[in-house]
Amino acid sequence: MSHWNLILGFFVFTGGLCNAQNSFEGVLFDVDEKKPIEFVAVYNGKDYTMSNADGRYAFSSSLDTLVFYRLGYKRLRKSFATLTDTLYLEKAPYELEEVVVTNVKNLWQKVKDSITNNYLFAPYKEKFFLRAMLKYNGTLVRLQDIEGKLARKTLLYNQKMELTPKDFIFEFTNMRKTGVVRDEHKVYYRFPTLYGLFSSFIRLNATGDDFTLTEKPYENTEKVRYQFVSNPDHPVVRIEGYYVINTANNAIEEFHQISAPKNPPYSEEKHIKFRTLRYELTVLFAKDTVKNKYYMKTAKRNTVVEISDKKNTFTQRYDSSFILDTSDSFIADPVKKNRSAVKDIFKLKFPYDADYWDGQNTLLLTDEMEAFIQNMGKGNQEFKVRTNIKN
Repeated sequence: MSHWNLILGFFVFTGGLCNAQNSFEGVLFDVDEKKPIEFVAVYNGKDYTMSNADGRYAFSSSLDTLVFYRLGYKRLRKSFATLTDTLYLEKAPYELEEVVVTNVKNLWQKVKDSITNNYLFAPYKEKFFLRAMLKYNGTLVRLQDIEGKLARKTLLYNQKMELTPKDFIFEFTNMRKTGVVRDEHKVYYRFPTLYGLFSSFIRLNATGDDFTLTEKPYENTEKVRYQFVSNPDHPVVRIEGYYVINTANNAIEEFHQISAPKNPPYSEEKHIKFRTLRYELTVLFAKDTVKNKYYMKTAKRNTVVEISDKKNTFTQRYDSSFILDTSDSFIADPVKKNRSAVKDIFKLKFPYDADYWDGQNTLLLTDEMEAFIQNMGKGNQEFKVRTNIKN
């Protein structure tokens, strides 16, 4: 099996003016499927936000124009005066032809040859927003939002560079968290470390002899979607997903992968055993207009884990989800380390700032999350709750 491993150091209407600011909250849907669209970038030359899993966004700007865009959809431009509560985005159509890629090595050679032009091989700093969620048998039991600054050693790693926790320096500026510590079986679900999470976002490797690659060009654009799927007779795991590559500069602009192990074995720890049933990763890249380099804009990681005890007296399912959004990449601000990169995220401590979170609109809470926070604040919980939110 040959692999080329690429590691990338990857509402209700409220329009009006206030201190020359235009403000609006709305919801974005797919025009064909009538489903909300997550991770739609809402921006102009000055301000930025994005839609949540409900398709909701909140945007404020002193400029009058704004743009809605997500890879795979047509770009939509609006003024505040023409906004409506609900907007529908159209998918970018594919060309009719779909071909199986036979010369995969040639394709990836073009990408590798363009790496130094597209990505930064040097330290840089950025602002980030991280959301962590955990569901227990389908019910939300943890929610954690972190805002801060991050200094990276590099965006991309070559084969001679070692990836270590020291490559990431984190400075928290705001955090809110609330959730159950252990379930009724005394199981504590460990969240990843910041190092483990951020390093998982930068591994994009699903090519080689064990995969079939299909090319699907978009109409009237230089972007091509390469869908991959592992061979059906692979005994261990089924992997499928896609790359979106800009053929004008051979840059990867989106990566999506779903891994589903076939009859995965259990691992054991103390009185429990567990196994991963599904792993899903989405990474979106954007190009900085000043540096003329790509950076990781948005990433999402979902993992489904089944947990039982060694006597099989119970079986439960945990769904964890982590969303990363970065802004102001390549900032000049200093980053002063104030939190560990190698500690369980849910165990990290930081004071709660109600004023900040009341006005935060980088990624709005979904209706489910708002109800969950209210419920966690009522007290008299059945399970021990860990939180920094003070009402």
